[in-house]
Amino acid sequence: MNNNSQINLHATAVSVANKGLLILGASGSGKSKLALAMLTHGAKLISDDQVLLKTDTDKIILSAPCSIIGKIEARYIGILNVPAVSAQLFLAIDLDKDEPERLPKKKFIEYFGKRIQLLNGKNIKGLEYSLIQLLKN
Repeated sequence: MNNNSQINLHATAVSVANKGLLILGASGSGKSKLALAMLTHGAKLISDDQVLLKTDTDKIILSAPCSIIGKIEARYIGILNVPAVSAQLFLAIDLDKDEPERLPKKKFIEYFGKRIQLLNGKNIKGLEYSLIQLLKN
């Protein structure tokens, strides 16, 4: 694997129905909080705080660096241990950006020349429920 086939992002990721969700945002934007909310509704942790994106010919796989596999920060509580998985990247959400449209047009982000749907998710209450349903179906 060459250097162009892996990226380490400051992000969090979970999996629902074997579909990976990449949660983007600045420190304190709620990445871990969203992941924890989704975990309580059946999602599986991929990685918290750092996410490895690895590519092969047709897909991008999300995983955790070895040093933090199975760990997620619960702010004001501590580091929690949970089972972790890897999954194919299916969707990304940016918690730093507001979504002004009630029914937004599709947006995309690109990694390794592959376009991935991107949602804006700043300050959306109950976001975890909508994301779980989106990823399940």
